[in-house]
Amino acid sequence: MSASIGDVAQLAGVSVATVSRAIRGLPNVSPATRDRVLKAAAELQYVAHPHASRLAAGRTMTVGMAVPLLTQWFFTQVVAGSEAVLAANGYDVLLYGVPDEGAMRRFADDTHFSNRVDGLIGVDLPMPAHDLAGMFGAGPQGTVR
Repeated sequence: MSASIGDVAQLAGVSVATVSRAIRGLPNVSPATRDRVLKAAAELQYVAHPHASRLAAGRTMTVGMAVPLLTQWFFTQVVAGSEAVLAANGYDVLLYGVPDEGAMRRFADDTHFSNRVDGLIGVDLPMPAHDLAGMFGAGPQGTVR
């Protein structure tokens, strides 16, 4: 069983928040405390969980991509190209197939969607721009966070 951030905090004699700041190299951690935390993490072979780190930073590092037809050549090329660029910049892709009006409505009505992604790429969606912008509380230009 792998060590948790709580295990590192306990061994180093600091809070979990201090461990997080020390490991991420953030300010407000004294050099002595940072050294103690890093030694404890090394001793316990602690590895930060990337999803937890993302959530702690307030970002998911995930972009949603909604595509009407996943089996057509054009859309597979758009998805592949977008995924390559996003991955090179540290983002994951959460792919949504929205082949019909019902799927589009479910997608648009998903109230938890904006908590799972930092942005949305809509590829040739039969949905008004104001509906897409509304999914993220976007401004008049339809920009997303």
